[in-house]
Amino acid sequence: MRKRKTRKSRRQNSGRGSRKPKTSISTYFILFFAVVIIMGIAMFVTSNNQEIARVSKDTFCEKGNLPQVIMVLVDATETIDPVQSERAISALMREVENSPKRARIDVFYTRPQGKTLVQPLFSKCNPGLAKSGIYSDAAAATKRFSEDYVDALEDAFSEAIGQKPANTSPILESIRAASTRSFSRVPNTTERRIILISDMLQHSDIESHYKQIGNFREFKASSGWPKAIVDLGNSEVRIMYITRSKARKLQGREHQAWWESYFLAVHGRLIGMESY
Repeated sequence: MRKRKTRKSRRQNSGRGSRKPKTSISTYFILFFAVVIIMGIAMFVTSNNQEIARVSKDTFCEKGNLPQVIMVLVDATETIDPVQSERAISALMREVENSPKRARIDVFYTRPQGKTLVQPLFSKCNPGLAKSGIYSDAAAATKRFSEDYVDALEDAFSEAIGQKPANTSPILESIRAASTRSFSRVPNTTERRIILISDMLQHSDIESHYKQIGNFREFKASSGWPKAIVDLGNSEVRIMYITRSKARKLQGREHQAWWESYFLAVHGRLIGMESY
């Protein structure tokens, strides 16, 4: 007659040969990718914090990173009508809003050359928009871009265009002074652009277009030329050409050719002259 197994012996027998459950390969992959993602986020946050540390709180410019400088010169020595003004500002805003992150915008208006180097109305870099929820200050970044940069820039354009009319129109002198201020200390790798809002009717002691458009070669040989010489360093130049009803006889192909010759002589690339 067989003896019954005790509960203890049954428990011992049931444990013999039992194995731990295997961890599936998919679990290892999930864990691996989770670690990679966490490391990526950590590296991103570290890199972002390092960039923030290099950025000026006042100008939004990053030390050692200046991909582009856009010099905007507004000639308001004569009144620009509201329609021309609105069109020009809208076009300008499209230009600068599409500029790369950390590109610097300098805004000047024409004025007689003084004893000190002309200072811009506005000089800040594009701070860029926060494009990821990872940013802890996404709301602050959006405010910085829309209010402290875009709105402030539009205000500067409006202020420049709204200057009181003047007896002179020193466009050549202003280009020389403003470009020296904007470009003299930027790296050679920085792209340089110039945007002019003007009727381009130069009128000062060195040259005047008010009665007739002279010969550029004669101007280059004159005593006024040294006050117009500047090296634009292969800058790209775009002109928003403000047309004047009283200057139709002056604002024509001959006038445009004069300025084409000038920019060629000072190492600028005139890429467009659009009438407004």
